[in-house]
Amino acid sequence: MKRKILICMLAMSALLCSCAEVTDDVKINEISQTTAEQSAASDTETEQSAATAEASETVTEKATETQTETESETAAENEISAPDETELRALLDENLYCMMKIFCMGGLPHEDEPVMGESVYKVSSDKFATLSDLESYLLTVYTAEYTDMLLNDFPYEDTSMYLDVDGELCIDINYAGAKGYYVDWSSPEITVNSSDGSRCEFTVKCQIEEPADVPVYTDYFVDGTAVYENGRWVLEKMLA
Repeated sequence: MKRKILICMLAMSALLCSCAEVTDDVKINEISQTTAEQSAASDTETEQSAATAEASETVTEKATETQTETESETAAENEISAPDETELRALLDENLYCMMKIFCMGGLPHEDEPVMGESVYKVSSDKFATLSDLESYLLTVYTAEYTDMLLNDFPYEDTSMYLDVDGELCIDINYAGAKGYYVDWSSPEITVNSSDGSRCEFTVKCQIEEPADVPVYTDYFVDGTAVYENGRWVLEKMLA
């Protein structure tokens, strides 16, 4: 009888030990699974952080590239090329037209009958119908300041050779007198003396033939200045 009891006790003890081992295996498996899950989560967070950092770096690089491109474009826009001889010659041609045909050596052609008083006549020109047309043209040849002087203080202060009368360009012939002029501008020689940013100083060599019993051509020099204004090179004043 005692032997049977002892055998039963040993059997129960073995059974309990087996259950304990199974429980321990389950706990170990649970711990291993938890550790694996935590490791996977950590790896995911690391990958997300890396992706975020990479995206941030890409954005920064693109922003830097955009800023560099913008600065380069701005620098190119701000860089003004000095006028070449062709540009200066073109300005001299327009200057000569203004001097000979519009202001100093007479005026624009006009109709026969005055429209205001006895000296104001309507201009007869296909090129200039209004005072605004004339102003726009002058701004392609001279600075805004000099253009304002030509239209409002020429030939004398507070006098206007050209006026607007009912929306039409008119001329006051009291200020349109022909004068003698003996400079030959047909073959000017241009020398650029200095060019710095938006300002260019130059000298023009022409020929002049003074009235005489035996006319002789001699060299005639005139200094000029071109300035860069409103996207174009224009003359600072009329060259005569």
